[in-house]
Amino acid sequence: PRFASILLVLADSGNHVIRFVSPHRLAVATLAGCGEEGHRDGAAAAAQFRNPVGVTVDGEGNVIVADTSNHCIRKISPQGLVSTLAGTAGARGDRDGDVGTTDEDEAAQFTYPYGVAADVGRANANVIVADTGNCLVRKISPEGLVSALLTDGHEGGTSQIRSHINNGVAVDSRDGTVIVLGDNYRRDQIRKYSLQQGLMPNMSTMPLRSRKTGGLTGGGFGQWFGGGYGITVDGNGNIIVAD
Repeated sequence: PRFASILLVLADSGNHVIRFVSPHRLAVATLAGCGEEGHRDGAAAAAQFRNPVGVTVDGEGNVIVADTSNHCIRKISPQGLVSTLAGTAGARGDRDGDVGTTDEDEAAQFTYPYGVAADVGRANANVIVADTGNCLVRKISPEGLVSALLTDGHEGGTSQIRSHINNGVAVDSRDGTVIVLGDNYRRDQIRKYSLQQGLMPNMSTMPLRSRKTGGLTGGGFGQWFGGGYGITVDGNGNIIVAD
């Protein structure tokens, strides 16, 4: 496969390209993007992005990109083809929908999505999106449906998640739990969600707004940071934050 020798994939936002690090001498090269900002699907070398921020790799080896200033989610296949997975390029908005529709009035829309995550260890995995400009977390199902992530397990329970500016998302591959890095009215938090049960309170109020370190206290977190933008979860369930 094209990506078999890739050690790390990252978004070079200011240069509008997706880069990778190979294990051989830790060389850095461009995976997709011609370096000119815009929106163009097709061969990886000719494709265009606009300030991409988040990247992840799904279970089929596709690189999923939060193409932030294009307000859409892109996919780079192992064969080196770039396509738009969801969203309307250049048109920001707040709408769930079917990614396969050709009707622009029915297509899903995002506003400055910053983060993406995929559950690589589970069948029929969703792609999770931090729809930052809409203060939402959305999921793209394997069937191609975009919907808001519920917070309380009840229909229409999206009000709580809308109170946060969500900068990043991750998925714990052990159980499919979604970890969200967000800003609750300027008080950064890490929150944990189950797609079946909604908000999980044992990790719902982890503050990130000062430079204090510490251990677990009273079922919550004592660690404080200066604010965060990137988040991931390793195979042992440890949460890693870019402070």
